[in-house]
Amino acid sequence: MEKENKLQSALHPSAGESNYSGAAPKGNMFNRLWKTPEDLQKDIDKYFDDCEENNTPLTVTGLALALDTSRHTLLNYEHDLGKDFNAIIKKAKLMCENFAEQYLFSGKKVAGAIFNLKNNYGWIDKQQFEHSGGFMVDLIKKANESNKSGDSKPTGKDKK
Repeated sequence: MEKENKLQSALHPSAGESNYSGAAPKGNMFNRLWKTPEDLQKDIDKYFDDCEENNTPLTVTGLALALDTSRHTLLNYEHDLGKDFNAIIKKAKLMCENFAEQYLFSGKKVAGAIFNLKNNYGWIDKQQFEHSGGFMVDLIKKANESNKSGDSKPTGKDKK
């Protein structure tokens, strides 16, 4: 029962704890905004302080929950709220990304941090291979040509 109450309070914080105005400006497709960038920053700072106090990771989804919105909407806010709001959202996401990146050097199991960085921040694994010399394609092609002519195996004459 207590766990359910915590979940409900996380999903529906009391109106007195949030600084948003409750009404989006005319022409805005979102259902809510903060009155000022400073109000948004206060709610973000509260989330980061709570994470530090409770020793919980910084995540975009956690940030969205703390701001009483969805992850998808938060990502849209980053681009659609105006210059001052955009900068605040981008910095908050960068702080979450930095947390995940630092975790990579913790010496602990990092698969979750890697998944997070790849899926939320566009990180990729990149491997480069350098080749020198020819490829085996010519050899395979010659073997296939020999099989077409009725030979079952390439002969020593096929080698160069």
